[in-house]
Amino acid sequence: MSDSKKYNNPSSQPFKDDFSAAQRVLREAVEQQRVGLDGLQAARFQLLRSFARIERLGEKIDEAFAGQPFLPDLAPNAPANTRRFNAFLERHTQVTKLLKQTLELWMLTCGMKRGDDWVPLLIVQMQQHAAAKATQANADDRIHEAKASAVTDSAPMRNRVC
Repeated sequence: MSDSKKYNNPSSQPFKDDFSAAQRVLREAVEQQRVGLDGLQAARFQLLRSFARIERLGEKIDEAFAGQPFLPDLAPNAPANTRRFNAFLERHTQVTKLLKQTLELWMLTCGMKRGDDWVPLLIVQMQQHAAAKATQANADDRIHEAKASAVTDSAPMRNRVC
């Protein structure tokens, strides 16, 4: 198993290289003695790769079933359609479980757990978003006022006495 098998992925990078990249990032975190959230952030890059792979898995399932969980020429409750639908649903259920696990890992790298009370965090985030929007609107108003006041006097310059 020393050979690196090529997988058909967008980067056309061997799986072994992906594994090596994951090891490199995590090894650097250990060497730099990053602990706590700092150490977990080193894994975020690899989790992004996991999200991409999970998305590609879902796409491949849809390709394999031609995007249709039922065969069009048969009744929905035909045995062949029942088996096809169950297989389709089972594959997507497995992908969804992988996504759930990866999301939980992502939340951990962000310093959150599924059991945390997110409501105060969401309220603070909404307040920050509203404040940023208000600040931007005020800045836009000031720019508009500055442009309006920069308009020169329409009276001809020749009539002025210096």
